Amino acid sequence: MIRAKRVLLVENDAGLLRAFNAFLTLKGYHVTVAANGLSAIKRLKEQKGCFSLMITEMIIPDISGSGIISIVKKKYPRIAVIALTEKIDVLEQMAKEFRADVILKKPIKPVEFGEVIDRMFGCRPAKPYDCNNRKKFRPPAAVS
Repeated sequence: MIRAKRVLLVENDAGLLRAFNAFLTLKGYHVTVAANGLSAIKRLKEQKGCFSLMITEMIIPDISGSGIISIVKKKYPRIAVIALTEKIDVLEQMAKEFRADVILKKPIKPVEFGEVIDRMFGCRPAKPYDCNNRKKFRPPAAVS
C-alpha cells in the first residue's frame, strides 16, 4: 500500500495522456505527466521523493517503458509501478523482468483502471475507509 496520492503518468499518445490525467485528477490524485522517457526521468529528478506511483506505457520515445521501470526501481525503490501495454506477450515478460508491480493490458476500462490504482493506494471504495488519514471510517454516533 502506498501513501501519498502523487502519480507520474508516462504516455506518448496525447489523447490517452489527457484521458488518463483527467480520470486520475477527478479521482483526487495529483498527476504529473510526461510524454516520453526523457521527460519522465527529468520529472523524477526535479520532484525527487514526490511520487508514490508511476504509470508508464511500455513503448514510448527516448527511453522505453522497461528502461524507465529499471531506473525507477534502482534509484526510487519506494515508487510503485504500473506498466501499460497493448502487446501483452513480449512486453509483459519485459515488465515482469524489470519488476513492474502491476501490468495492465490496453485498452482498459476506466472502472478497472481506477480499481487497480485505488487498491495500490489502499483505498477500497466498497468498504468504509478514509484514505486521507488511514483510519477506519466510523459513522457519527446517532443523536437522540
